[in-house]
Amino acid sequence: EPFSIQRKITEEDFPYSVMRIRSSMTDVQVSVDGQEIFSFNISDNASWFHAPYPSTWHLVDIPVSENLGRNLRITFSSPTREFTGYVNPIMIGRGEALILDIFYSRVANFVISALLAFLSITAFALAPWMKDPAIRKHSIYLASFALVASVWILSESTLLQFFTPNRIIIASTSYILNLIMPLILVLFFRDIVLTGYKRTMTLFVHILQALLLVEILLQITGVLSFIASTIFSIIAITGFSLFLIYALAQEGYRKGNEVARRYLRIFLILFVFVCIIIAAFFIQAYNELSSYLATGVLLFYILILRESFKTIGSLIEHKNMTTIYKRMAFEDHLTQGNNRSAFERDIIRHQRERNTFRLVLLDLNNLKGINDTYGHAEGDYAIVESYRSLVEALGEKGTAYRISGDEFACVMQDLDIDAYRRFTEEVNEYLKKKSEQKPFDLVLAFGTRVYDHNTEFNDFYRSVDIQMYEHKKQLKAVM
Repeated sequence: EPFSIQRKITEEDFPYSVMRIRSSMTDVQVSVDGQEIFSFNISDNASWFHAPYPSTWHLVDIPVSENLGRNLRITFSSPTREFTGYVNPIMIGRGEALILDIFYSRVANFVISALLAFLSITAFALAPWMKDPAIRKHSIYLASFALVASVWILSESTLLQFFTPNRIIIASTSYILNLIMPLILVLFFRDIVLTGYKRTMTLFVHILQALLLVEILLQITGVLSFIASTIFSIIAITGFSLFLIYALAQEGYRKGNEVARRYLRIFLILFVFVCIIIAAFFIQAYNELSSYLATGVLLFYILILRESFKTIGSLIEHKNMTTIYKRMAFEDHLTQGNNRSAFERDIIRHQRERNTFRLVLLDLNNLKGINDTYGHAEGDYAIVESYRSLVEALGEKGTAYRISGDEFACVMQDLDIDAYRRFTEEVNEYLKKKSEQKPFDLVLAFGTRVYDHNTEFNDFYRSVDIQMYEHKKQLKAVM
């Protein structure tokens, strides 16, 4: 039902000729002694598509000098029960000053929104450079939450109108983001913190997605407006919040998860602000919503960002330790090269991929004699230089391994026998130069065959090993 307010136009009450009106989902009509001078109509005349009702700012020119002593009437009419009879403060002033006043009175919210947008863009820009999938996912969730929160605060602060003239965007943004923001939080806690509750958290994801779709369809069809269906969003968000508190408490205090305890304390802060916002909604204190919202979201985001840096730091540390352990598992401590475990790992991979390759087995002659005569330091020198000779000769064409004390193996991609001969020549030449600097000779015995996936590997390996020891006997006979 229409609701009107009126006042007589006087120079004292109207020192300026521009009036600022904030319509909250209402039609607005301004008239002077019954003659209309301004109107804004949100009524939807479409037969099937019912656009949401926007809340917008209006600047109305009042011809004061021509209408002194006449009655100025402002009539509001809202199709929603929630805003019937609801009137925002009306201001008189200069046009540009009235617009600037909107931003000045909301400068804190605007700064918070801009800060969150900057953090979001930064995180999105850095995400592709993050090689670890867990860290990248963490960053994307935080960036998405910051972006949604930024736009949400802008919308709730009644500033969105100054960035887009589209009425549908102005009217629907807050309601849609009301569900998208908790949806991002559900995904964040499901994948990052509460991985043991994945099934229940996924159910909440589906509930929020379905609710978002249903509320949009109810609005479009005219069955129920966004503001009327907000109660469903409140119930879903409250249910998710209570479950999240329970799950974090279970993880944190019953299972001793310190990370869950910290996230619980952070989320409780946000939950307090959510309760305040819900209470403000029910008592129709709509103008206070944006202040509570901006403060709560910024505080929550700062705390969760700080906690996330700790979590990401732990992930990086864990990854580094995993890399160190993996390197220790596959690295020979003396040569700093590949060990027997690395050899077995690569052979299994070649067999799985059905690759054909040339296997070379090698044995360092007279290592025991070098150790006994010249000491273990010289024996270590002999082992290291033997391994380096293989690496130098192979280059990018194969991989060398130390598989036991004085035994080595090479896997070559080039199957050609001439390539193998060049390889042995380069190895012998390298060792010959190193031997000139020592009172002993560095000599390797060789054995080789080409492996294909139709061959039983153990039999194949044994045949190469026998060939290598035959060569070793020949070298001893000559020496």
